Amino acid sequence: MELKGVELVGTVEVVGEVPRTSAPNAELEEPERLFGEKYAGGRFTPDGNHAWLRLVPDKILSWDFTKMAAARAKAAP
Repeated sequence: MELKGVELVGTVEVVGEVPRTSAPNAELEEPERLFGEKYAGGRFTPDGNHAWLRLVPDKILSWDFTKMAAARAKAAP
């Protein structure tokens, strides 16, 4: 009863060149800075094996089964 999740449905578009090289790209400056800070020891370095994608969501679904247990407890006599 602790299952939680999210599903994103939409269109995916490529951002920048594929694969990502070290060529400057103003559109990717912020995502690469944030990625580098969180996952790459402070600096993002393109390795020529990856690409950036943008998801434009049409629908977002989420679920949280922990709320079911709370609702049952509230409804119980």
